[in-house]
Amino acid sequence: LGNNMKNDIVLYRQYLEAVIYHLNSKAINIRALAKEVNFLKKYQPSEANMPPRLQLLWLTAKLAEANHRGNAEFAAEDRFKKLIVELYEEDAQLCCWATLHLAVKYTNAFQFDSAFKLINDFMSTINAVVPCNELPSDFGRIFEKIISALTFPVKVVDTLKKILNARPAKPAAITGLQYYGQLFSSRGQHWAFKGDNGKAIEDFKFAIEMFNKLSTDDKYRDISQTAAYLMTSVMDYDASSENDLCDAEKIYFGEDIKKNIEDVAISNRDADKYKLHILMRYIASGKAPEYAKNIVLKQKNDWKCGYGHPWEMIEFYRALLAGSIDERVKHLKKAHQLSQGYDATLHVIDAVILGSLLLDDKSVLNEYLQLVEQCAKELPALGTRINILREQPNVRRTPLDLAKKVLPFNFR
Repeated sequence: LGNNMKNDIVLYRQYLEAVIYHLNSKAINIRALAKEVNFLKKYQPSEANMPPRLQLLWLTAKLAEANHRGNAEFAAEDRFKKLIVELYEEDAQLCCWATLHLAVKYTNAFQFDSAFKLINDFMSTINAVVPCNELPSDFGRIFEKIISALTFPVKVVDTLKKILNARPAKPAAITGLQYYGQLFSSRGQHWAFKGDNGKAIEDFKFAIEMFNKLSTDDKYRDISQTAAYLMTSVMDYDASSENDLCDAEKIYFGEDIKKNIEDVAISNRDADKYKLHILMRYIASGKAPEYAKNIVLKQKNDWKCGYGHPWEMIEFYRALLAGSIDERVKHLKKAHQLSQGYDATLHVIDAVILGSLLLDDKSVLNEYLQLVEQCAKELPALGTRINILREQPNVRRTPLDLAKKVLPFNFR
């Protein structure tokens, strides 16, 4: 099959699109995804035989898989950006999808300003004013002569001419409603990474509004993912009211919240892992209703575990609910184990986990210090966060405090 794919672009694209479907499913099986991408890489046709659109599709799929591993490097970035510019008019949706994944790559590298600028610049492009061809040419020419003859200041005349010759675009029509909503969802994430949860919440709500306009059932995946971000920002936002939390809860967990919490608390399905992560983070924030914590603890003997991010953080939060030191250590060790085999971003998460384990188990000190220095080399943009990690053996911050200071927004 692989050898046939090397010489058959149509066949190769069919398997590439299957991988893209997996990426867009919001139920990522990281082990399967890695095998799929490695297979495509091994039997990739020569670049000379791949048309530009297929090149960008492939590079974006490869980048997305690397993002899920927490990789902060991308050797083909220059070529990638060039393809986005070249293909924008031909396929704005593909270019939007590619841009969104490049923003994730910057986020993984803790380059939050770069990610924010990338999304904002792309949104500025699709929100640009476009020429108006709807007015008769004679009308336009006559009207321009009239406003030029009037004794308005030059700036006013120029403004009137711009209004005459332009009209607001329908930006959502350029990328389509789904990607337009995803742009706002992405920008909301970057507001949250920058610490402005108020603006983040506005963008998340607008994104959900866009997704609700879609006519297909696929919209529920996007609504759910953005609702997770909304839930996270609301629980982090000091100005949030109890009503804000209840509204976000209903959007994310549904009307029958207690039943959904019961189901998610003991699930290890790929489709449920992010919901379980948000639930555990919500409980740890202290803002969740008491019944949520009680439901999770009542089912403690039935807790399960899966593979891939964010299972390491689920175990981290389970450690915070532990009733004894031995239980806490058990869950933190499991979280550390689940962090292995990944790249830079997950190394920072693992450093927070080991730094928390260090409070109860001094034997991991050397491993912890080595990991912190590895993070410093891999991610120069960590800035003051690396100093917080270096101080942990002496300062001994609580696990939750350490996570808040080192891991921004949905990283924790």
